[in-house]
Amino acid sequence: MPSHLEDIQYITTIQKQITHQIMAHPNHSYILCGDFNRDIALIGRQNESNITPPQIEDTEWRTFTDTLNLTYVPTNSTFTRQGGQN
Repeated sequence: MPSHLEDIQYITTIQKQITHQIMAHPNHSYILCGDFNRDIALIGRQNESNITPPQIEDTEWRTFTDTLNLTYVPTNSTFTRQGGQN
């Protein structure tokens, strides 16, 4: 995470916002969709037939989400921002 280099500058802001929302409303349920969920699972990325295993940023994101007790929600969706035929 992220799959686009221009998004790297937003990681800290995103993490602060997620943490703030969860701490401000601890009894609510939160769902992080798409790539956020994929990165929690540490299943890497796929673009056409090229598969990229999880990177250090993915592992760091997983550590962040673990500290907030967020867990992976299995999905069978083939839609992703990762590229390919979607």
